[in-house]
Amino acid sequence: RSTLFPYTTLFRSPYSTDLMVNELAQVQYGGEQWPLLLFSPAATSAQQSILVVAGIHGNEVSGSLAALRALSTPAPESVVLHVLAPANPVGLKHGSRYNAQGCDINRDFEAFRTVEARAIRSAVERVRPTIVLSLHEGPQQGIFVIGTQSTPQSLLQAITAALQARNFPLAQENNLGMSLETPGTLIEGAFITRAKSWLGIYSLGEYTTSLGIPLITTEAPWTLPSMNDRIEMQQVVIETVISELGEG
Repeated sequence: RSTLFPYTTLFRSPYSTDLMVNELAQVQYGGEQWPLLLFSPAATSAQQSILVVAGIHGNEVSGSLAALRALSTPAPESVVLHVLAPANPVGLKHGSRYNAQGCDINRDFEAFRTVEARAIRSAVERVRPTIVLSLHEGPQQGIFVIGTQSTPQSLLQAITAALQARNFPLAQENNLGMSLETPGTLIEGAFITRAKSWLGIYSLGEYTTSLGIPLITTEAPWTLPSMNDRIEMQQVVIETVISELGEG
């Protein structure tokens, strides 16, 4: 984990001349201040915007590293990429799912009690994204992507096709051990959204759904021994979304 810090240096170089780095908030922990940073192009006339949020759960590392690499991914002029990562820097430093207060940030998108959830909300309000990508990892075998009600199924199909083309395994089951009707893909319909609300699970997906913004959640397998493969899986998802929005 020590190779990830100081993460401000890692994320700003060598892209600092091409990016604006906006500090959305600071988390104070262990006598240190941990900035929550949004990386955006210095100037753009793009009509379509992608917001990548990575590292909400600090022990899910591949998303934050993939988000870093994505900053140098070429994009069509019609598409702009914004990155908020790591969204839970204290959790990342300590290998924890939770933030400095022991909260699961991805359950705080109704009350917004945590600094991190409020920072993500601020990023959404600033960027007004066409789509949000939330990068995660789980214990399942293979990768799968989760779409919300407004996520185009054609986009999910393009992602799984791109993953298969790179010979990455698609999950047959989700991270709870339940079979996926379509390998590598899960659609979160209205029933699941309501059920999560009844259970008090107010995730980033519930928040973006309330705004009518499509969201794709990745669940890369942390069971894979190769960190590079896990990172590349996440990169394929980002690159495919950039390509598909550019063609649209």
